[in-house]
Amino acid sequence: MEIMLTQELSKIYKKVPEGQCSGCARCCHESVGASFAEAQVIYKDLKNMPEKKREALVDALLEYYFDVYQLRKKCPFLNRENRCEIYYSRPLNCRIYGHWNKKDYNDNLNRLDIQNREIAQILSEEYGYKVKGNYLDFSIEYCNSFKGKILSKSERNELYDALIVLDSKMFVSRGIKLAYEDKGIVEHLVDKLLSKEKIFEIKMSKKLSSRMRKRLKNIAKLRIGVI
Repeated sequence: MEIMLTQELSKIYKKVPEGQCSGCARCCHESVGASFAEAQVIYKDLKNMPEKKREALVDALLEYYFDVYQLRKKCPFLNRENRCEIYYSRPLNCRIYGHWNKKDYNDNLNRLDIQNREIAQILSEEYGYKVKGNYLDFSIEYCNSFKGKILSKSERNELYDALIVLDSKMFVSRGIKLAYEDKGIVEHLVDKLLSKEKIFEIKMSKKLSSRMRKRLKNIAKLRIGVI
């Protein structure tokens, strides 16, 4: 099944024009959205990595998720040399980053800013959890150095629609009953490694101690090693 998903995703990705990136990695400082099919392939690649490398990435993934709403961190798949550890299976959002026009990009930033502040308000009102101001104020500016074709909104939507169709096919073939949800790579993988809901509960109750972090990481490493 994963081979089929990889092949189908490859057909979608081939529709993204080539471009020249300076390699500054400033765009790799958050967890971008990914489809369920993309997350499945990325999880397979993570699982097939050498044990030491895989465990280091699991550590980074969970540390990223533990600190969501408090710290802005680089993508856990970005290594010390500013290279992507999952470059060949990176999701569509990474691939089309430089292909946005500036207005559409900034409009999307504004939408995300409003969305994040609404979430912060809900967390404060319902759980007494305070989201850090510097977390909310952070944003990745439009890239002016990228050289490549700019995709129109309809062209981008056509690619996103293809991902939704692929997800739907995957759900039907596997008997999965899920509504489509826009989630980041980290969220998808944490869902497979542990339980986002349980970690959320621990975070809101202020019980995410260093000891608890270590325990959750060990569980995740054992889990990815056997499934």
